[in-house]
Amino acid sequence: MTDEKKSDIPGSADTEAPKLAAEAPKPVAAAPPKPKPKPKAPPEPPKGPE
Repeated sequence: MTDEKKSDIPGSADTEAPKLAAEAPKPVAAAPPKPKPKPKAPPEPPKGPE
């Protein structure tokens, strides 16, 4: 009966593992969009030297 109770417990390792795995892929996808705005800055500096 203890096995059944563990499954219901949100703190159980079985339930936490899937949550962490689902959260990991999300942050990774958010990283790519950040580097895009950076390339926009480099084109501005060349204007100064001209």
